[in-house]
Amino acid sequence: MTAHELKIRDQKIAEDSYGYVNLTDIWIVAGRPVSITPARWKQNPGPKRLIDAFEEKVGKSYLKENSAAGSCLYTKKGRGGSTFAHAVIALAFAKALSPDLEIAVNELFLRYKADAVSLALEILDGLTDQAEYDQLRIKLRGLVKEHNKLSAQAA
Repeated sequence: MTAHELKIRDQKIAEDSYGYVNLTDIWIVAGRPVSITPARWKQNPGPKRLIDAFEEKVGKSYLKENSAAGSCLYTKKGRGGSTFAHAVIALAFAKALSPDLEIAVNELFLRYKADAVSLALEILDGLTDQAEYDQLRIKLRGLVKEHNKLSAQAA
């Protein structure tokens, strides 16, 4: 489990040991729309192109070392099964579910960005090595948390 807890609309969104986000939890938060289940969504041309482009960008070797299935998206079968995806893919799925959820995800991102040092985010955006990016992202979250704590104490 990662060092932070992801919540959308005050509902906890599970992550696997690699930090992959549970798309099924996001789907539940969105009200379980039958027309856009994780399984149906990933079969559409747009998500397929996104998944292919993301996997090409980060590389198969990185995914084999840093995911449960060697892919940026996988499904655990059986009772209690869920679909998990890298955060980039999870954000695209959340935005596809509903305009309200897209707004909530965008607002969450903007709040996160406003609380962080913008230069650090720009540096992270420019990184090409995904493993280094993930490590720095975790460190940055810790710094943002500390910054927010200090800001709250100063207020």
